[in-house]
Amino acid sequence: MNTKKGFTLIELSIVLLILFLITGGIIGGSKLIEQAQMKKFITEYKKIKKDIREFILVYGSLPGDFHRATEYWGADTVNGDNNGYWNTRQQE
Repeated sequence: MNTKKGFTLIELSIVLLILFLITGGIIGGSKLIEQAQMKKFITEYKKIKKDIREFILVYGSLPGDFHRATEYWGADTVNGDNNGYWNTRQQE
């Protein structure tokens, strides 16, 4: 009587196949996540670009460089100097 215990070649093949499928799923899933993140970034970039253009059309100046900001939004805002650059200074 043969009492040796072990795995057959078919059982080992099935285990290896399952491991390969799991690994492929992980790699494929990470690529899908990367693509979704890049698509989200591009969508947000286009929206910000559109919003900046709309601000320029309405107010004639870049956001953060608008020289009449306090007239429109009150004393809590900082006027820009309308020099064509973003205003990075903070109200003190």
